[in-house]
Amino acid sequence: MTVENINKVVVVGAGTMGPGIAATFARYGYVAKLSDIDAGQLEKARGTLDFVFGSLLAGSLVTKSGVDSARARLTLAHDPRAAVADADFVVENVSERLEIKRSVLQQLCEHARADAILASDTSGIPISALQAGMKNPGRIIGMHWSNPPHLIPVIEVIKGEQTAQSTVDATVAVVESLGMVPGIVDRDVPGFVENRILYAIMREALNLLDEGVASAAAIDTIVKWGIGYKLGVIGPLALDRSELPRRRARLAGVARDDPHRARHRSPAGARAIRRARNTARSRRRKRRRAGCVHSQDRHHRASPRGNLQDGCCGRSARGDRRRGPRLRCAEPACRRRVVDAGPDVGQYQRTGDHDRGKDCRPRAWPTGTCGRR
Repeated sequence: MTVENINKVVVVGAGTMGPGIAATFARYGYVAKLSDIDAGQLEKARGTLDFVFGSLLAGSLVTKSGVDSARARLTLAHDPRAAVADADFVVENVSERLEIKRSVLQQLCEHARADAILASDTSGIPISALQAGMKNPGRIIGMHWSNPPHLIPVIEVIKGEQTAQSTVDATVAVVESLGMVPGIVDRDVPGFVENRILYAIMREALNLLDEGVASAAAIDTIVKWGIGYKLGVIGPLALDRSELPRRRARLAGVARDDPHRARHRSPAGARAIRRARNTARSRRRKRRRAGCVHSQDRHHRASPRGNLQDGCCGRSARGDRRRGPRLRCAEPACRRRVVDAGPDVGQYQRTGDHDRGKDCRPRAWPTGTCGRR
């Protein structure tokens, strides 16, 4: 199916989004049907359609003759199964529940033409979950509209694991024919792109409100008139690619320094923090294998009594040894360290008795290894 062959469009579900989606298709020349099994919902949709066309007319987005032409191309149908029989393109717009959407898609696969494209207006359910077990899953695709659908110009086009490339190309062409902007989502993840970013902002806004940083009205004002204006001109990633690593590191540092934000950071930020921690852990292992667990020279200073600090291998940051080897107790059950008091004392410091009543006995560590346990 190509966009040149698509003329008849059916929108299944006359709830919040359905009337606006059907009106948009009719406005751009498609023969559109809005279908719902609930007759009462269809009657409500008539009033919603009046509001949609009225708002377009008030905003000078369409002329009076354009509204009349669109209304002439738009009809309401009570039986979705009969409505999709001759449809070229079907938009499923039922309740956001996996079992309901799968049930409707199962019926659409049985009653729609074999070459008809079946698009789901889900806002977060993975398309692959909707495709599983369906007949001809290659024609099922995600087509996420934003509310209000007749005004917000972006539509997410989501590819499932079994979606055919021809289905993607045709859907993108349909979006462009509506004067909309297609946003292709290559990886099928819950929430897709728009809602994942939106809910990340909402989580942080709620966190700031809970911590008393600002009032709800102040947060809404700053987001609307600050971030809203900014993101309307330039996207968060529309910058020099060389800046992206530095931006990631900065965001990871903010999340790491503020423990209260740990549950609010995005999965990508959490992965960046884990990578940084793993890198630091790997470097510590290398230093431990090289002979010392310390990372800074300040740990290698001698104590006022002339002894090495507890846990230090005696190796300075420059690699030379400052004193003799570290000592620990030779008793296998004991983990206490025996401190070398120097040649002027001639004895090792007693650190306590063992369970078997034996005093701690010193045993030197091999040269170049660390006595820290």
